[in-house]
Amino acid sequence: QSYTDEIIKAYQADVKAAGEEGKEAVDLEYEIVTDNEKLFSLRFLQTVTMASSAQSVKIYHVDKSTGQLITLKDLFSEGADYKTPISENIKEQMRTQMKEDDTKSYWVDSDIPEWNFQEISDTASFYINKEGKLVILFDEYEAAPGYMGIVSFEIPTEIIASIVKDGYLQTP
Repeated sequence: QSYTDEIIKAYQADVKAAGEEGKEAVDLEYEIVTDNEKLFSLRFLQTVTMASSAQSVKIYHVDKSTGQLITLKDLFSEGADYKTPISENIKEQMRTQMKEDDTKSYWVDSDIPEWNFQEISDTASFYINKEGKLVILFDEYEAAPGYMGIVSFEIPTEIIASIVKDGYLQTP
């Protein structure tokens, strides 16, 4: 598919620009995570192995109506504060998961405040799942200890429904 080829070229350019070539071992997988009337999203899962390994995820999104690559902020109305409600919901989910399952650990309310998750970044990885909901992902070690791997949080649509642009999410 032409979107896949275009996104793979964008990914290769990003890897080259980041200087990540020449690692000991790099395994790369990709899959289509969204393909609906509005959006096509391709997810790359990269595992870099040297003495140990680290996984990271990068997702590229094409707005089918414009053919343009988009980022998280493009899903929302111009100037809307999308970071605060999403970030606060993620913190709530982290706290709930740790309370319900003592094997889970996130960097929130920790003894080392500078490690605590504060807010999603402008380059946060995301995709729209089959139910039409926004899912935010964090690389291994980004929001939790390494044993947690890549972690994801499904964001309830109702907390962002008033600021999301039409067509990206299934609104209640």
